[in-house]
Amino acid sequence: MNEKVSIFIDKLSIEKIVNEKLGESIHIPKTPIDNQFSVEHNFRDFQNVKDATLFINCNSDDNQKLSFTSYMSTKYYENNEVYVDCHTVKNSIGNYIFVHGLFEDDLTKYNVLIKELNKNQINVFIIKLPYHFERKPLESKFSGEYFWSADIYRSAYAFKQGVYDLYQLYCYIKQSTQQPVFIMGFSMGGCISLILYSIFPELDGLFLINPVSHLTKISWEHSLFQSIKHVLLQYDFTFEKLFRIFQSLEPLIHPTQSYPKQNIVLARAIYDQFVEKEDYDNLEKKWALKHVIQYNAGHMNIFRVPKLSTDIVNFFKRSNSALFPN
Repeated sequence: MNEKVSIFIDKLSIEKIVNEKLGESIHIPKTPIDNQFSVEHNFRDFQNVKDATLFINCNSDDNQKLSFTSYMSTKYYENNEVYVDCHTVKNSIGNYIFVHGLFEDDLTKYNVLIKELNKNQINVFIIKLPYHFERKPLESKFSGEYFWSADIYRSAYAFKQGVYDLYQLYCYIKQSTQQPVFIMGFSMGGCISLILYSIFPELDGLFLINPVSHLTKISWEHSLFQSIKHVLLQYDFTFEKLFRIFQSLEPLIHPTQSYPKQNIVLARAIYDQFVEKEDYDNLEKKWALKHVIQYNAGHMNIFRVPKLSTDIVNFFKRSNSALFPN
């Protein structure tokens, strides 16, 4: 992809989000009044998620949508149901769960990728993050508004909810198909996927696409979130205080030495205007990643690079070579 075009698309996307969404969104950092919004975001009860029975609702005759109740509840009933778009094929040999990015309201840009994976007999399940799409509360102005805002305790809780939702779906697909289940996360979805892998390294495979790896830094320093920072400063927040809230959700500080790095691929865009090169470099170093692929693209137009789909398919095939005899 052309460098100038890639940078232009990213900056235009940032400007659009700031002007059309965050500029109209006003939230404040409410003091946590119960355990639901505690600054302690440990995952000690993770085994309970695996052992819990998941009741799946099929929302259409062709089984292209399913839903289930989130392990973590909130006061917003719309957000307590997790929705999944299913792109399945006959005689499948495996699965990818796809975790989308922040503030997304249109999934059509992934159609080419989905088609390529389906062509290679791989099912694709797109999980909707908390407060996005059908999970958007009635009073929310746009998809994802309540996921990331100056109500920072709610944001941290929503992030943790996203990790649990993803694990619930992973366990269900693994048990119901008896096939490999890989996870593919983009941007904020990549960050959520990283945290899940740090807790549960037994995942079959993880393909990260332009993942956010430093929640505190991007929330405090990036131009996209300056309206949020402006509110936080009014409530005497500092970078250090914000970091304490996000600490257990930060991929860069999770111990990673014993994790199977061969099961992770990092796909990073050279012209990315959302995630800094330094953050990608730190992620590579601290996670000791073995498989890193760079693309001549920006954060938003990386899905227009044909090689990305090929690399995602090849990663699955290499990791499951027994399914693909020569």
